[in-house]
Amino acid sequence: MDDQILLQLASSAITQRMQDAEKVFDALGIDGVAVMSRSQALTALQRRQLRRLFTDYEWMLAQKVIDPESAIPVWNQFQEAKLVVARQWLALSNTTTKFLDDAGKTPVMHLQLRLTYAPNLADVLDFVLPQQVVQRLESKPLALLTWSKEQLE
Repeated sequence: MDDQILLQLASSAITQRMQDAEKVFDALGIDGVAVMSRSQALTALQRRQLRRLFTDYEWMLAQKVIDPESAIPVWNQFQEAKLVVARQWLALSNTTTKFLDDAGKTPVMHLQLRLTYAPNLADVLDFVLPQQVVQRLESKPLALLTWSKEQLE
């Protein structure tokens, strides 16, 4: 995956978490304009730091589905692929779901889907949700899995 696509994905992932992508890039020493214009490349350390925004499975999925020649923005391609996979996982008995708080740092929570193959062998998809959605869910007697299926279909 080239630096420009990685930067686009990272920027969208950071923004989705309700953070300012430019501030995060500045903290990492990344000149987004220079990288996007191909006048500067990301360092290996910067690539590793941006890659940490994604689970291992999401990273593999992004590398498979991103088509830089497509008119569809890379983030939309990535999110659509995640939804297709999530729908399939939710139909399986070895998929679990749970909410993770971002330690109160942002007004979002993470809905994680975990497909477990064996002990210590699992794939994870992470969806960022606004806390208001989570609060509505908690106030209704719906099972998380049922709600997740409805939201992802």
